[in-house]
Amino acid sequence: MKLWKRASGMRKDRTSLLRANLTSRSMLRNPSIETAVIKATSHDESIVDYRATQHVFTWVRISDECLYRVLWVLFRRMKRTHNWVVVLKGLMLLHRVFSCKVPGIQQIGQLPSDLLNLKENLKEKHGNVNAFIHGYYAFLDQKSAFT
Repeated sequence: MKLWKRASGMRKDRTSLLRANLTSRSMLRNPSIETAVIKATSHDESIVDYRATQHVFTWVRISDECLYRVLWVLFRRMKRTHNWVVVLKGLMLLHRVFSCKVPGIQQIGQLPSDLLNLKENLKEKHGNVNAFIHGYYAFLDQKSAFT
């Protein structure tokens, strides 16, 4: 079962990466930013891609526009997934983005209220994880309101 979940997660990540690379560049879409965020918040629970997270932080430090693009991609990915690993990695990435000394961080305000889209039927199996993720989200929401 674990092998099946891992293969399914890898397939989802590859599909997302392919979709990100095939989209054209627009006001909100930048394939390089999307690729870095997808790799940094992969479905693999055994590793964290530090190189991809460094790419995300490099994009954040470039300008406020890149910061907003990174946040848009990150929020969109977290809103669309039902996987707690992706959400937790996204929240950790968001926490580090808040720690960056970038002027655009002060204009973020509160986080979107419908950001967490975890399946509630997994509560019996991962109840403590869901409670931790919701608590971590509440902490980051409070932190974003005060920065």
